[in-house]
Amino acid sequence: AVPQRILLPIMTYPDATPELALSRAIDLASTLRGHMTAVIHEVDIPPISNPVADFVLDLQKQAADAERASRERGEKLEQHLRLLCTRLTLPLAVERLKTQIPCGELVAGKARTFDMTMLVCNSESPDHALLEEDVLFGSGGPVVIFPSIDAPSHLTTIAIAWDGSRAAARAIHDAI
Repeated sequence: AVPQRILLPIMTYPDATPELALSRAIDLASTLRGHMTAVIHEVDIPPISNPVADFVLDLQKQAADAERASRERGEKLEQHLRLLCTRLTLPLAVERLKTQIPCGELVAGKARTFDMTMLVCNSESPDHALLEEDVLFGSGGPVVIFPSIDAPSHLTTIAIAWDGSRAAARAIHDAI
């Protein structure tokens, strides 16, 4: 069987992907004998064009600090992810995506070229909720969303709701 090509978007700003729950996604990807591609999103804050506001609030420094924090979080999450994948001998490729937020439409477009997408999201974050929505409705393929807590990811029972429609057939095919 051909290994599943799995996309794992990693958020770094303003709320990072929860490190604790990454192990659940890696466990399931390993069970599926997948090949994981992590896309680490680093924020790119556009230059501020208001000199007075920049002078008073030092917006350029705040933007540079936010970009640096995003990059550092991404590096930390990448190290953790590499450790988890090495432990389970899961093939891992890492890509960087530096854009403004939100980035859900870009991630959904990238997800169309993968067999499945796994999302590890912070349930308290509006930015993560937007990412979930964009990927669920824009990727055109199966999406597994893991909670931000440490929860089991091995499946022992599967239930199928079937109405005989084309959409149901596609969902079953994607799930298989």
